[in-house]
Amino acid sequence: MKISFIITSLNCGGAERVVSALASELIKRHEISIILLSDDPIFYPLDPSIRLIQLDLYKPTHSFKDKLFSNFHRIYTLYNTIKKENSDVFVSFMTQTNILSIISAKLANKKIIVSERSDYNFLQNRYWRIFRRVFYPLANKIILQSHQEAQFYKNAAVIANPITIQCPTLDKEKIILAVGRLDENKGFDRLIKACRNLPSEWKVVIIGEGAQKDTLQSLINSLHINALILPYTSNIAQYYAKASIFVLSSHKEGMPNVLLEAMACGCACICFEYSKAIYEIIDTNNGIVVKNIEELAVQLSNLISNPAKMHTLQQHAQQIKHRYNTHTISTQWEKVICDID
Repeated sequence: MKISFIITSLNCGGAERVVSALASELIKRHEISIILLSDDPIFYPLDPSIRLIQLDLYKPTHSFKDKLFSNFHRIYTLYNTIKKENSDVFVSFMTQTNILSIISAKLANKKIIVSERSDYNFLQNRYWRIFRRVFYPLANKIILQSHQEAQFYKNAAVIANPITIQCPTLDKEKIILAVGRLDENKGFDRLIKACRNLPSEWKVVIIGEGAQKDTLQSLINSLHINALILPYTSNIAQYYAKASIFVLSSHKEGMPNVLLEAMACGCACICFEYSKAIYEIIDTNNGIVVKNIEELAVQLSNLISNPAKMHTLQQHAQQIKHRYNTHTISTQWEKVICDID
């Protein structure tokens, strides 16, 4: 079977990692290509048999007219690429790319599956929300990450993210870890504020890049917290392996890859209740869910003062890798792809 994935880029990110993992697994049994709408660098390793098509369709736009023209140009170029590729099924990731892909695939009379990665209410742009409501029902199948999201869509299937990370030998240190884009949604300021009264020998490590770096660094300095902000690295596993505690401080998420990776690497995990979907991952045995900064501060203090509880959470958290291993998840994807009418 010939399958083409469509995504904006394969730069660092959760959806990008999932596409890379699925493509590298499915290439063992199918002909796989990946259509990239941008020419950003490739961050994740790929099987060399996978064919890459980079369209370079993302240029800076400023006016509404420019943005409208750019999207028409993307649809036209993507339509021609889909016609040329002539794959049996096209699989798109991320909301805006999904909408462009649905239009292009339907014009080309090709089958299209879209993967929605975000919380339904996360999309703020009024026009894209309208486009989603109009065009998503035209997809042959919509893949969601949680059953919580399934209430908003028809013709949907729920498939979780695969855990692809390979952790080295665990050698836990007094480190509280967080990973993600340095933007307002990730809520790293909430983590920093919750850590203001922790023992000085405990270090907070935030790995990520983004517009809020200077703001977060200023907050760290003003609160005199033992904390570091480090750039993304392809060897993120070494940080998970060393961290005793992982905190997901986001305001909104889909299915957070960083949480699954941290659990697989034996971190005691604390998460904000960004939606009820978090309980599809976290239960009372393998993690802790909090609702505000004060609760986070209390739970961090409790774990630090209770090593036995921390160790229990770490042990239970690691079981997540059996539920979400790459073979299991790719098999679920393969069944959906092959069963499309």
